[in-house]
Amino acid sequence: MSTAPSTLGALVPKAINWSIALSVLLIIAGLIALLLPFISGVAITLFFGWMMILSGITHLIFAFKTHTTGGRVWEVLIGLIYLFTGFYLILHPLDALLASPSSSRVISSLRPSSSSSNTSSFVPAMAPAGSSSTASSPSSSPS
Repeated sequence: MSTAPSTLGALVPKAINWSIALSVLLIIAGLIALLLPFISGVAITLFFGWMMILSGITHLIFAFKTHTTGGRVWEVLIGLIYLFTGFYLILHPLDALLASPSSSRVISSLRPSSSSSNTSSFVPAMAPAGSSSTASSPSSSPS
């Protein structure tokens, strides 16, 4: 005999309890991601790597279920690309994080800065007022 409820009214309390539990877990995971962005970035990269490997395996399995030659070739090609990308993400998660502009700021803030210069690396150094520069414009030359 089955223990599953037969009516919709009996399913609602179980669904609400699971929904509340999942909501609390997702709120905790979101707070952890906000407090530890670097660690959560690496975790998300590893998750996507595993999902791409799983998708690549699925495409390779589906390739042998396809009856046309062109479909089989494309499924194998896509499966191999997904497998390669997934393994690359798992083996090099920091490279994947550096590809994102917002993550590169976080990673660069973790690196020790050089104490010899107070200027930012994004601000070009300006020449002193009395020195001549190698690239002068025609409008700045005396007539």
